[in-house]
Amino acid sequence: MSTENEWAVPINTAITVAVLEGCPSTLLLLNTQALEDWAYPGLPSDAAQFPHAPSVTELVRQIDRTARCRWLWEGGRFHSQRERGPLLVEPGESSPLLAHFIEHWAPVNGGVLLGTEYPLEDVLGHLASLNTLTLPDSGPARFNWDATKLAGWLNALDADRHSDWMGPVTRMVWRANVGPAHTWYRADNAEPEAAPPQADGWFRASSHELEAFAANDLDRFLLSLAYEASVRPAWNQKLLAEAQTLAERIHRYAQAVNIRQEKDVRALFLLACDFAPRFDSPDVHRILGHTEESPQDRLRALARWLSDGGSTDKEES
Repeated sequence: MSTENEWAVPINTAITVAVLEGCPSTLLLLNTQALEDWAYPGLPSDAAQFPHAPSVTELVRQIDRTARCRWLWEGGRFHSQRERGPLLVEPGESSPLLAHFIEHWAPVNGGVLLGTEYPLEDVLGHLASLNTLTLPDSGPARFNWDATKLAGWLNALDADRHSDWMGPVTRMVWRANVGPAHTWYRADNAEPEAAPPQADGWFRASSHELEAFAANDLDRFLLSLAYEASVRPAWNQKLLAEAQTLAERIHRYAQAVNIRQEKDVRALFLLACDFAPRFDSPDVHRILGHTEESPQDRLRALARWLSDGGSTDKEES
């Protein structure tokens, strides 16, 4: 990943609520789906009914009953799904919510900390105008506030667009979870400004910004695979660099056999880690080469074949 235009920079000190010191107001932009999935207790085997699944607003109010909450998708293109979209939160005075976010929610991709000198409604208006990006060739696309990918996106933007993107936000701080590892980042806006509200989709991403983001995001994904491999029993004595080299090789191979979704490439990579001695067998390539079948079916067939010890009489089951 290029460092020439890094706007999102790693934080190398312990993170506390003081990370937004100097900003008159601190807000939270919460990842609703991530937090609700994390908070769902699951269904016990002996349960007579489904347990209560707390909403993100319930999670907030359990910590801070005075917090003000606003849906980013309220009244816009995604209004019907607003309660599945990002939630902007202004904690009450002396609220424990920020510390709770840093300790419990950030590790599960729970959102982004925002520092600003402007009122909640000004920040809401700007962030809501970024719900949709306009792409150069394919029209509108919904922007996903995913903390794991945010650094790659911000560092892909042209330098003269940084302040436009952040608008009234002075500082963003977030934790990017990469496999079992993580990094805290911050991005500062030298010229925060609450401009008049713009229509959703006003921000046009250029072709070279999208290409830079794709490259940054691939780096992020391959590194996450390498970190995940490094804690598996078969790899615990090997270097991270070896896992990165394998991740790059498996990713190239996956593209060649039309396995493209991250979850499927990850599954293939973990099979390569766990069954390394047999993974270069011609039978592996034959099973994966049936591209008329779905990636998931081929991966299941490969997992069975590898688990069975590579028995040729079971490779087609």
